[in-house]
Amino acid sequence: ESKLKKLEDMINQQTYIIRQQDEVIERLKSKILKIETERDHFLIVFLIVVLKSLIFFQPTDFHPIAVAVENLNEP
Repeated sequence: ESKLKKLEDMINQQTYIIRQQDEVIERLKSKILKIETERDHFLIVFLIVVLKSLIFFQPTDFHPIAVAVENLNEP
């Protein structure tokens, strides 16, 4: 009976450890999801800003070299 009790204690200890590990895994999954969501939000905002700037500005507004090249092409 003593051996059975020890075995039961070992099983309970392992079960506790597994539950603790599962909790850590779930917290890590949650943190990863949060990071991915923030990254996706940042990328979407960045793309919106870029697209808006492409809509509202001419290519020459972006870079002085483009202005210089256009000036060379004028008669």
